Amino acid sequence: MQAKGYMTTLVFDKETSFGTAPVQKAGKILPFNKCELKASQTIITPTTITGTRNPVEPSRGRVSVDGSIEIPVDSEALGYWLTAMFGQPVSTGAATPYTHVFKPSERQPSLVLEKGFVDLKQYFKYSGCKVKSFKMTAGDDGELNATLDLLGANETITTTSYDSAAVSVTPHKFSNYQGVVKENNVETAYIKTVDLEIDFGLDGDQYVLGSVGRGDIPEGLITVSGTIKAIFDNISVIQKGIEATETKLELVFTNGAKKLSILLPEVQFERTSPTITGPAGATAEFKFNAYYKDSAEAAAVMVTLINDTDEY
Repeated sequence: MQAKGYMTTLVFDKETSFGTAPVQKAGKILPFNKCELKASQTIITPTTITGTRNPVEPSRGRVSVDGSIEIPVDSEALGYWLTAMFGQPVSTGAATPYTHVFKPSERQPSLVLEKGFVDLKQYFKYSGCKVKSFKMTAGDDGELNATLDLLGANETITTTSYDSAAVSVTPHKFSNYQGVVKENNVETAYIKTVDLEIDFGLDGDQYVLGSVGRGDIPEGLITVSGTIKAIFDNISVIQKGIEATETKLELVFTNGAKKLSILLPEVQFERTSPTITGPAGATAEFKFNAYYKDSAEAAAVMVTLINDTDEY
């Protein structure tokens, strides 16, 4: 019987320390569109000489756990991924709706992630996983998704699930039409799409003797960048790029009482000029970088999630 994608699960749990699953499991079954996280191990072609043209038995390289997971941008399940990126949020509220504020932390949590092929009873557990980057495009006429690139330490294959009591998280999805972009707290009327990328600067080259997988995945500097595609109706953004003028950008999605805000308190646009690609309406693309200098938020990026989940 061939495994079917719709019968798969993705279990998420936070480790107590890198590569060590918690004694008290708290698995969550999270929604996803694609999960391409996998382990690989290269075969090393030998150059050993034995007096014949036939090659000797090959060697094996290191185990590498890498891949991406595409997720829907929603108000509930996204919070678990945000804890993996930023650490525990500051959460407030005695009843729904609850507010969770995420900022970059000094330590990035590591995860246990499990792909479950339930119909075959085959489960692929990945330890020591960390989110390497977060990418999303807002404003297209499609499903609002985000892509997480991950690094991990090792893979274990079993016939039983990591956490048979894992709780399913029901997604409450945001749509592109529910989003707005604010510049300096004012809704814009010129931005068509926003591409956002947060790179967490992870070092995935820490292999150690005695371990086939990564011995650690230490954190580095975070990079926050992106591109806006805009209607070209004036040169205000072009002028900001020329003069290196600081501005503030916020991407906000609202679905009833549920809300997602991605705030970049300090941003500069790269200098560029519009091009002419045809007779129709002219557009321009502007790259930007976010940073921290002296903003009140004390962070290059701050994410606020308002939802029905009391804690993460």
